[in-house]
Amino acid sequence: HFLLVSNMVRFARHLLRTAPRLLHTGFLREVRPPCPPVQAAFRQSRAAAGQSRGAADEVVEDIADFLEQACCVRLDVRTAEEFAGGSVPEAVNIPVGELPERFEELPRGAALAVFCAAGVRSRAAQHFLESKGFQAKDCINVAYVAAALRMLESERE
Repeated sequence: HFLLVSNMVRFARHLLRTAPRLLHTGFLREVRPPCPPVQAAFRQSRAAAGQSRGAADEVVEDIADFLEQACCVRLDVRTAEEFAGGSVPEAVNIPVGELPERFEELPRGAALAVFCAAGVRSRAAQHFLESKGFQAKDCINVAYVAAALRMLESERE
């Protein structure tokens, strides 16, 4: 598992180096979740037009459902430097490269919402944690988790 995680980290670093170039060429598109009022209005307009929800909406709603669990730990597996640049509230930072040595710091029995910058490291971390008996969900990236938290907050109001 360590070899898999280290290869995934290497690939993620490569992706982070090349992402600006790929964004510029249009190969990748930047993911920015809409603010809740815009998202709600967009959903209503699509529903009125008989259109289905978008895949991103479904992913954010799925993440929100997972985050609503009573004992859900938000696990940011980005590097300490990336984490210092900002994350979601109450997130715990254990970089994916340190996870094999530090996974025992995580509470057993708690649901783990795992995320990173692009989704590559979080997927590797999810598989590793599941192999160790944890209930882990790949929540893809900080933007999706933040959108899910905003969605939950708007539903509470």
